[in-house]
Amino acid sequence: MVSARWVWSRTSNRSAMAALSAMISLVTENGEQGAKAIWITAPSPRS
Repeated sequence: MVSARWVWSRTSNRSAMAALSAMISLVTENGEQGAKAIWITAPSPRS
């Protein structure tokens, strides 16, 4: 699976949020824990 950090480092903030949303949609088929893990590993756009 592609890591959220990899996606983030190669996109703008706006594109990264869209990419993360798409990833979460895919990950949810593995359960909520997978989606939460994506958010935990993703850097905050406000920091």
